[in-house]
Amino acid sequence: MPRNFIIGTAGHIDHGKSTLVHTLTGTNPDRLPEEKERGVTIELGFAHFSLPIPQTSSDTFEIGVVDVPGHADFVNNMVAGVGSIDLAIFIVAADDSWMPQSEEHLQILTYLGITNFIVTPLSFLSGTFYTLDSLPPVMQFISHINPVFYLIDGLRF
Repeated sequence: MPRNFIIGTAGHIDHGKSTLVHTLTGTNPDRLPEEKERGVTIELGFAHFSLPIPQTSSDTFEIGVVDVPGHADFVNNMVAGVGSIDLAIFIVAADDSWMPQSEEHLQILTYLGITNFIVTPLSFLSGTFYTLDSLPPVMQFISHINPVFYLIDGLRF
């Protein structure tokens, strides 16, 4: 029997939220012509993928993904997208670090009572490897809210 789970993205504009969703699911969550033209998420994007549940023969996790905008002008859409998620994938571009919408998204998630996180610093710079140790604001974020979380360290595309 499948188990359903909803995850949502969070983080500053241009930190790789939509790219990560596309990589995980094969679906580009930016579907509007304006989003593709500008390279900016404006409306909520949606995708889906399935994962087998370990040590079962047929059970799967059916995972819905809500990709939210990171730009300050579209924060209302971000709030609408994360209102009912089970887990947030909080993305920080390792080459850009903690930014204003990173903080804003953290405050929104905290206010909404979302405490389950996957935190990942992403690097889009070829040959450059960043770790959580090089991102003090991320470590401060983790220790500040004391979430149930998993760290994906140094993920690169």
